[in-house]
Amino acid sequence: MRKHVLALAMIMSMALSFSVPAADVDSMSIDELKTAYTQLESEKTQLESEKNQLESENSDLKDQIEKLTSTEAETEPSTEIVGTQYTDSATVKIVQKALNDAGYDCGTPDGKAGSKTEEALKAYQKSKGINVNGVITDELLDALGVADQVSDAAKQEAAKSEYTTDLSYNTIARDSESYKDTKVKFRGKVLQEGEIDSTMHYVRLAVDSNYDTIMFITYDTSLVDARILEDDILTIYGTVVGDYSYETVMGATVTLPWINADIVDTSEVNMG
Repeated sequence: MRKHVLALAMIMSMALSFSVPAADVDSMSIDELKTAYTQLESEKTQLESEKNQLESENSDLKDQIEKLTSTEAETEPSTEIVGTQYTDSATVKIVQKALNDAGYDCGTPDGKAGSKTEEALKAYQKSKGINVNGVITDELLDALGVADQVSDAAKQEAAKSEYTTDLSYNTIARDSESYKDTKVKFRGKVLQEGEIDSTMHYVRLAVDSNYDTIMFITYDTSLVDARILEDDILTIYGTVVGDYSYETVMGATVTLPWINADIVDTSEVNMG
């Protein structure tokens, strides 16, 4: 008898935990209580199953939302500037040439970053999946593969400070041997251009465009991007070799100061 009472109390406790009305429980037999309990257990299992399904569907929805959010973020390219920003003429010119070679038209490489260059930069940056900001950065130089060229150009620019402008044409022309191996800088107009061999060319340069002050300049063709022509304006950074003498068609001997160029600045040359 005691066992039956305990069992009944246990079943009633379980039934009550599933919100079976107390008034109904009082009038129910043990078999009815067992049946009610079994029914409640079944409903509980079903509810738990529905809960698990809803939780699974909720997790799937969260994953879809995260994917959509990630896709939307990817469609909006970053404009962040990574690393140094370059605006100097030498770097801009190198980048313009590289962009042209890659099929992104910048026009004639002139070292000036105008709107056409900016458009080409953005188009290239977008195609490479890097920050689309229309400016020249370390990130862009790496993508174009011209970082080493820019580094070399910077070193060359720094080296220009070694070349003096204190010596005039007349000073060197009067006694070129005394200034042999001196590093000098001169700007002028090309009167004549010629070939010494496949790698070495020369120009006769009218210093400051004065036809009375002419120098003989030799240079390695690797120093220039395109062939130099008459009337081009050049700035020469070079070393005094001595005198160069030649005979004119009239039989007269002409002697000119001879400079071997280390750097040929063609930034004033129209390469178009």
